[in-house]
Amino acid sequence: MSYHSVEITPPAWVIALRKIISHKLTLIITLLAITPILMLPVLFHVASQSLENYLSNNTQMLKMTIFLHPQSNPQDTLDWVDQINQLNEVKKAQLYDEKALQSILKPMPELKQIEKTLGQSVFLNWVEIEFNELNIDTIQNVQTKIEQSDWVESLHFNQKWLNEWHQFISNFQVLIRVVSILLIISAALILANQTRLFIETQKRELYVKRLLGATQQQLQGSFIFIGFWYGFLGGTLALISLQLSLVYLNQAMTLPFELFFSLSDSGIMVLICTLIGGVSASVATHLYTLGLSHESI
Repeated sequence: MSYHSVEITPPAWVIALRKIISHKLTLIITLLAITPILMLPVLFHVASQSLENYLSNNTQMLKMTIFLHPQSNPQDTLDWVDQINQLNEVKKAQLYDEKALQSILKPMPELKQIEKTLGQSVFLNWVEIEFNELNIDTIQNVQTKIEQSDWVESLHFNQKWLNEWHQFISNFQVLIRVVSILLIISAALILANQTRLFIETQKRELYVKRLLGATQQQLQGSFIFIGFWYGFLGGTLALISLQLSLVYLNQAMTLPFELFFSLSDSGIMVLICTLIGGVSASVATHLYTLGLSHESI
């Protein structure tokens, strides 16, 4: 009885991993090149998002001040302020009366004479409103509701500052998107070129497999997984570098807010990096093995 040994071909992703490990220097150089490129877009995004959240939540930076008519009935005024506090957009509405202001200012005979002439107090009751978030549409919505009230003498808030802040955040985010796209394209080109180099070094092996009847998909399989592995390893190192950078920045810089990257976002980051590597390698593999023929070797 004769026995025939059967060689079991490992999966394509295992072959790809073996190829990467066998070229240690190439692996190290490639990962050193793509890790910062993959990390920087995420770091920019974290900084932009943290800044936007800080400004949006720091509602004390912008308050709306409402001066009420001197003839306003005290009880009706209190009821009206309670209604303002019940609005979803309002964090707090605080009423200040003339006694509060008079307690700050020293008694002035001139003011008493003016009050006697006018027959009423020269001081106005006023309300300060703090919002849940610094949003233009939210503040303008509250402004419209307040201006319809008969109790309002005048209304003031720094809309110019709010518009400039939103414009700055918008322009900053556009800049980050452009830079991120350029960095991602750079990483994709590096990975595509690395895949091409692997194909070039194994061109004769591919020719032999083609003679033995291997299909185009079989020839391309392991090289596509090389891209996936590079993307996964690069994304993992980029994630580690990002977390270390955030820890350093939070400790070394006195920031009014904390730079933070969540666990769920970390998983998405590594997944996206893996897909970038796979797509780049797939395109490169398709281009450089499509014309492989007997005469090309």
